[in-house]
Amino acid sequence: MKEKPEILIKGGDYLERTGKFINPDVTDLRNSDANLLGRFKPKYYAFIQQCQYCAFGPCDLSKNRRGACGMRLNPQMAREALVTAIAGASSYIARACELNDAIIKEHTYFAELLLEDKNFITTTFINLLCGYEPKTTGDLKKALRYANEQIVHLISATHMGQEASDFDFNSKIFHAGMLSLLAMEIYEILRKFSNNNEGNKINKFEIGFGAIDKSKGIVLIIGDYVPNIAQIINSSADFEIIHLGSGAFDFNEGVKICENSASELIYEKTGLADVIVIGTGNVRTDVIENVKKSGTPVIAVSDRNMAGLADLSILSSDEIFKKLMDGEISGCYIKDSKKLADVVGMIATANKKGRNLKNFNTDTTDAGLIKTTGECINCGLCKKACPVNIAPRLIIQSINRIFNNKTESCETKTGEDMLAPPVKSKNKTKDKIINLLKQKEYTATNLAKETGCSRQYIYNVLKKFSKKKGSEFTSLHSEISEACPEITKRVVGKDTYYSLIKGLNEYYKITGQIKECIGCKLCSENCPNNIQISDLIIAIKEGKEIKAKEISILKKCVMCGLCQEKCPKKINIKEVVRGERERRNIIEDIKFLTKEEILGALEKCIFCGRCESQCPKQIPIISVFAEIYKEKFMDKKASITFSHANISIPKDTQVLLVLGDANFPNGTQELAEILEEFLNRNFIIFTAGDAAISICSLRSCISKSEIAESNSTYKNLINLGSLSAGIHLIEKVIEMTGKNIDKSPVGNFDEISDYITNKIGITALFWGATTQENFAVAQGLMRLGIPVIFGRQGIKYRRELTRDIVIDYSKDDYNGNYNEVLKKISPKNFSFPHLCIAAKTKEEAMLLITKLVFRNFDSEEVRAKKIADYIEIYRKYGGDKTKEIPDDIKNFVRSEKDIPEAYKNSIQK
Repeated sequence: MKEKPEILIKGGDYLERTGKFINPDVTDLRNSDANLLGRFKPKYYAFIQQCQYCAFGPCDLSKNRRGACGMRLNPQMAREALVTAIAGASSYIARACELNDAIIKEHTYFAELLLEDKNFITTTFINLLCGYEPKTTGDLKKALRYANEQIVHLISATHMGQEASDFDFNSKIFHAGMLSLLAMEIYEILRKFSNNNEGNKINKFEIGFGAIDKSKGIVLIIGDYVPNIAQIINSSADFEIIHLGSGAFDFNEGVKICENSASELIYEKTGLADVIVIGTGNVRTDVIENVKKSGTPVIAVSDRNMAGLADLSILSSDEIFKKLMDGEISGCYIKDSKKLADVVGMIATANKKGRNLKNFNTDTTDAGLIKTTGECINCGLCKKACPVNIAPRLIIQSINRIFNNKTESCETKTGEDMLAPPVKSKNKTKDKIINLLKQKEYTATNLAKETGCSRQYIYNVLKKFSKKKGSEFTSLHSEISEACPEITKRVVGKDTYYSLIKGLNEYYKITGQIKECIGCKLCSENCPNNIQISDLIIAIKEGKEIKAKEISILKKCVMCGLCQEKCPKKINIKEVVRGERERRNIIEDIKFLTKEEILGALEKCIFCGRCESQCPKQIPIISVFAEIYKEKFMDKKASITFSHANISIPKDTQVLLVLGDANFPNGTQELAEILEEFLNRNFIIFTAGDAAISICSLRSCISKSEIAESNSTYKNLINLGSLSAGIHLIEKVIEMTGKNIDKSPVGNFDEISDYITNKIGITALFWGATTQENFAVAQGLMRLGIPVIFGRQGIKYRRELTRDIVIDYSKDDYNGNYNEVLKKISPKNFSFPHLCIAAKTKEEAMLLITKLVFRNFDSEEVRAKKIADYIEIYRKYGGDKTKEIPDDIKNFVRSEKDIPEAYKNSIQK
């Protein structure tokens, strides 16, 4: 036990320090952060303007109010962003610690790292921050200890009554991001060590449903980090291993890629796998619930995501296998790698002749499952819940029309003979009359159909009735004879005549309830579409003329019936609205989708399941969508390659690093179009994580595009692998910078970041980022001086750093004593206009990329090329087609020599 502390303290070979910051704490790089934050101020998006951090809350911080502890809104937004960054950084740190402990347990502290091949394992970030060269796996403990100490320090700053400064919160956010980059490097070193990857090998993976051998047992692995799966993969000769997301890049062979992480729910709902193994990162929290129908066992392998499953690690492999196969338990947690491999192999082998071959017939669909959409009440809650606005209600209505042959009564249209008298119903059969009599509620449409009248005629009858005795009838027989003598048993037939009487009784029973309305407006409050239905009910009760306001309510109401569930008088509001709509011939003219249009709409669905969780009828919406959509992707496949060997960045090259996942409608097509544009402009583009998979996504048919061939088509498109492999580009940039400033990077973070900020034309694009890991990595890149573009979802991070925001940090409003630092530093003109910004469209992203690669010390030739790119992109994708030159072009022109010859006249006007 005495050896471990000694090794932790020693920690490899110390390097010669050229900078002043080794193991920097939260204050060491504060001045450097001030240089960035003095130029790029935070712009916050406070979707929730409350603080609920302590027992005094919630505190309303809107309109510059203070909370119970004195906190204002902007610092609170910054504190929440810090919590997000800490969560992301902690995920990487915990992952690295877990893997390091496992390797040390198996190989001891003294297992040597393969440092002779710098393309295989590099320690650049450890050198930069911690000032030493690790030689063994045990040496990495020192860097991990530093990361853990700092992250705990940052967590403590989020506590009530501690940090309160907007500026310092943002500086700490950068610090958390820097720690995430350090942990990424450590994890990459350990990952390569544990998997025995060959440093220069270019790996090729098959991707998609069509690549899966469904005659074998199938093991589905979910998670960015899944401990102990190497042994499963090594023993997978008799079954298929498929990995959801970029974690598959961690292995040279034996694994196929399903798709990106956003497709998890499809794979779970379709019941493809015989057994599912879950790790950490990008794993849905409802995975066990999603696979209940298929009965697929779920095995958790990390104590950071045990999913509420029993720990069966003490049982034998045979005992665990029996419990899972008998359905005694839905899943379990197994820590031991050998036992895990045994159990997974046994389940996959036992099931391979059952579930897969039986359930995966692409020519048929599960009619029983699809029939559940017939329960839809058209409330629209699914549409409100959808985070990407794909109109699930219209999709469900169209599914009902095509697959279930269901149409709404409001679609029925009348002819021009709306005032025609009734005709004798000669062809009424006994069965039809009996069915009519069995109906509990009658509508004018039903009555018109059965009596041969138009609906308008029925309402003419009702209008005549309404003038008699206040609509209180003791005998509808006599009233019919008096009000409408042309309606007799002889004319319409005895059975139909009595059906009409019964229907009229039902009508008056329903409309008579309106008199009971007490004006409580609970119906409006419970309306899923925020319609003021109470205004209509009150107007009818008071006998007011139905005007434009009430007509608008009638048109908007979808008659879902949820409003009447809260009515204290049990008024049948749905039928009141139906009657009033029919009375005024208000027709809901829905343009239903064709089957091909349904499939096209489902291509945009991210299958998150929020619609399903909101459905009051508990319709398994995502299961239905997956069932219908499966024929679109079942047989499709592609291939994807990756390599980070021999990363080379020529001088003055423009570089784009693409991370995240394009997990929103048309996201993969948009990402492909963005990359294609800049690849043709000779940018070097590096992709990592799910972004690399997104450009080959089968769901959006990008595989048909040339870009899907990636490395073979574009030599300047390099897929680095999993998200953590993105660190290899950052390592290369740091090494290049050290050579250019003629200094070792050791302890020199501030000088390195200053050089990158001013001289290296690199920007990062997180086109579909959603996770805290992505957010943390982005903050680390920003601290290095690399501007970041988030996709449209990025606005949900609630924070941008832009040049056009004015905040005077010296004012007391920001508790400004610390701002003496900012006063002393004159922010440099970094040329690029934003440090972090979210692009709402691909066109906006393209314009931003061309602007964020400008650097203060560009050569005149390089600056002219960048200006030309910006103008060309603006003319091609800019919103204002009347302008040849963007308004801000002069912000990038330092002198006449910067202006491209082709655009001199236009710029110098």
